[in-house]
Amino acid sequence: PLPRGQWRHGRIEDFTFEGRCAGVICWDALFHLEREKHEAVFRKIADNLLPGGRLMTTFGGSAHPAFTDTMFGEEFFYDSHSPETVLSLLEELGFALLVGEFMNLPDGGRDKGRYAVVAELTRSGS
Repeated sequence: PLPRGQWRHGRIEDFTFEGRCAGVICWDALFHLEREKHEAVFRKIADNLLPGGRLMTTFGGSAHPAFTDTMFGEEFFYDSHSPETVLSLLEELGFALLVGEFMNLPDGGRDKGRYAVVAELTRSGS
């Protein structure tokens, strides 16, 4: 529980920060955006986290072409870089990996996998 925390909710691609923050949770959301937008999202997060701030996120567990699938009767878009590519990008942006693991492995079929990360910002944002 974080009783003094300020929680904000918004569309990931349109979200604007109101000052620097200590943590960002981007869970099961990033892979619903085109992979070309992922770097900008991570850069925006890095630029708005306090030094030592944490990012908790998930992304796809494999590189694959973009696709749509149905869940709960709704169509969803999916796209992702490989975990190796995302981890390299996070490192370039000044994040140190604290936890990185597959939540589910790609099965070679419908399930493209899902990778979870907790990372700490080790540099000062802009």
